[in-house]
Amino acid sequence: MRADTRPWESDQMAMTKLPEGDDETDRLLVQLATEAVKNARSLQASARAVRDGRQWPMAFSVAALALEELGKSSLCVSMLGMPDAMRAEMRPKFPRFFNSHEAKAACAHALLAMVAGPVPESVDRLMEEAIMAAASTNAVKFRGLYVDYTAIGDILTPQDVTAEQAQQMIDIVEAALEQAVAVEESMERPDVYLGLVRRMRASEGYLRAFNGWEEDADHLLTQTRALAQDEVSLDDAFDGTPMGEVISGLVEAQVQEHAGRPAAPREA
Repeated sequence: MRADTRPWESDQMAMTKLPEGDDETDRLLVQLATEAVKNARSLQASARAVRDGRQWPMAFSVAALALEELGKSSLCVSMLGMPDAMRAEMRPKFPRFFNSHEAKAACAHALLAMVAGPVPESVDRLMEEAIMAAASTNAVKFRGLYVDYTAIGDILTPQDVTAEQAQQMIDIVEAALEQAVAVEESMERPDVYLGLVRRMRASEGYLRAFNGWEEDADHLLTQTRALAQDEVSLDDAFDGTPMGEVISGLVEAQVQEHAGRPAAPREA
């Protein structure tokens, strides 16, 4: 994807950097992801209330903000799961994504496309559609808030946003919130969650899976979709792959940990 299709990669925004330490960064990302989902639920409740009052423009705009918060949470979770080298590369870029309306909306649209709706023909196509959907969401969100005019002098008002558009955005957020439940539940015990994430990041199998992502992206997309829709088990979804080895290792480590025994070294 060309950089000029991603306006959030501009250098024209100054913002707070992530902490220098890995532990501080991990804990901040967990807190941000958790609080962003909570705020998304609150915004979604407000959007539904405004919709019930037949205020379609504001309903769309508030729901769109909820979607951005879910995208923010997804971005934080993605950063938590990155191998060290990729994480170091992403670190200086993270604040731009975190503060970009379109980047956060794109993250949420991409996540939804991976687990629900029509199956994209490829990961590249999925990302292209997510970026286009994010641009549209952002434009209509601001349309619902402000009066504006076009280059030829046509007046644009919030009332241009329809009831159908408002309901569609609320439905999109509802679907995204359903996917966020697993994130909320997994982060209820931050130390346990971070222990698993760090063990995963340190796994050679995980590095192989990440390094081979581009070659096998479309297959992984299909398996992720099947897993999200309960069409296959976790074991079957990634059986025989580097990611399958990582998952088996994490499960084994957790079982032994709960049994009071240290996990045996595992060849990755």
